[in-house]
Amino acid sequence: MIKILSCIMILISSIALGYLKALDFEKRYSVLVSLKTSIVFIENEMSLIRESVIDIIKKLCSKDLETGLFYKEVLNEKEKNNEMAISDVFKIAADNFYKYMPITNDDKALLYLLGESFGKSDVEGQIKIFNTLKCELDAKIEEAKSLKNKNAKLYKSLGFYMGILIIVMLF
Repeated sequence: MIKILSCIMILISSIALGYLKALDFEKRYSVLVSLKTSIVFIENEMSLIRESVIDIIKKLCSKDLETGLFYKEVLNEKEKNNEMAISDVFKIAADNFYKYMPITNDDKALLYLLGESFGKSDVEGQIKIFNTLKCELDAKIEEAKSLKNKNAKLYKSLGFYMGILIIVMLF
């Protein structure tokens, strides 16, 4: 009886580990799609309504997006040091976001670029920068989607088979 329970526990644990690793790939994909959605939102708010950057970020915090935590981090950093430039605030927030979200260094560089785009030019110039960011994000989204499709299935299966292997080796 104990032998059967330990086999079941090993199998469940290894399957859970495989699913947790696969979740990183799925989460990165959803974060990048959410980032693109937020850039489109920022572009529309800046060009049509002419909102300030802080007001736009406050609106993004209230939206139910994967990147909402990032924009909340931006607001918190801006409130801590109001004199800090928005690009520096974005860098600090991107570094913090990188710690707990499964994004790559290239994804973090896009967040840096997004922060640097604010206040550097007029609205038309910022829209051009946003269009460049959206093109780069499209490539990153396609990369994340292919990695998600390939590696998520791999890690889920690998977790199951590793559990079976451990059970066979032990018994």
